[in-house]
Amino acid sequence: MINVYYAFDPMQLLYLGEGMLITPEPYTQKAFVDTARALNRNLQCVTDHELEDVAHETVNFFPGSLARNAVREYLDLLQPRLYGSDVDPSIIMNTFESWFGKVRTFEQLNQHLSDLTQHVRGVCTTEGLRQNPPEPPFMIKAAYGCGGTGNRIVQSLHELNTFLEFVEAGGSTLEIEDHEQYVIEAILPVVRSPASSLFVRDDSIENLGVWDQTIVKGRYNGATCPSETKHLERLMEAKAHIGKLLQEEGYRGPANVDFMETDENVYVSEINLRYGYSHCMAAYAKEKKIERWSIIAHNDKLNKCQEYTLDRKHVVCWEK
Repeated sequence: MINVYYAFDPMQLLYLGEGMLITPEPYTQKAFVDTARALNRNLQCVTDHELEDVAHETVNFFPGSLARNAVREYLDLLQPRLYGSDVDPSIIMNTFESWFGKVRTFEQLNQHLSDLTQHVRGVCTTEGLRQNPPEPPFMIKAAYGCGGTGNRIVQSLHELNTFLEFVEAGGSTLEIEDHEQYVIEAILPVVRSPASSLFVRDDSIENLGVWDQTIVKGRYNGATCPSETKHLERLMEAKAHIGKLLQEEGYRGPANVDFMETDENVYVSEINLRYGYSHCMAAYAKEKKIERWSIIAHNDKLNKCQEYTLDRKHVVCWEK
């Protein structure tokens, strides 16, 4: 029986062995094949249209950045074994559902780790923001914003209305709901944006290290490892607690925890239950005993000396 993987991001190949890879769209096949070649992976690519022919095989399903309804649709079709776990897939997906989106993440953290959510001023709907907007300035985050495009520092009511129109036009979210929700945060004097990843298994929680994200105008633009955080102990305690909560609730698989660091403390910015570039690079570095690594914005001159390009925006460099 061959291994069959469903992946949304070429860097997930860092975690995959040889086998068949199902890609969401035909045009993504080249990206997966090129990355597999760079990492010496032997993969046969198929498209969604060919899923029926492989649905009976053992499937390791990776719910990347698709909306929840699409995740549920593919689960119903494939009946996969998630992450090689013995836990019932419906339990895993129930937990994924309860943590997916910035509002649900905040509700979970506020219940269990309230000291890490003190910067959050509340949760609002689009209607609530228009009828009773909070006093600027503040940071606003769309519940299902992706890649930082759902975040914005609001300095005036005009900026708030412009952002809401942007979201309602589908410009920053993974899925459009009838009543989009937002997390409202105080603007912190952030000095660093450390992040860390873990992988939740049936009987263990694997730690993949800590690095610093490069954030440009609220958006992810690379990462460097090791982190220079001054609050490493508190950060690791928080991450371990989050991993335990996810494990106890039934989740299995990857989780990325983003923090905001001030001189006095660290606060949780976001939790993504999926792979990310930094997560995969951390796993690869750990396997290869690489002590220092970075993901940097794409540059033609730099790109010529890198081992490989992640995508059209980022390249990777490292040293042992």
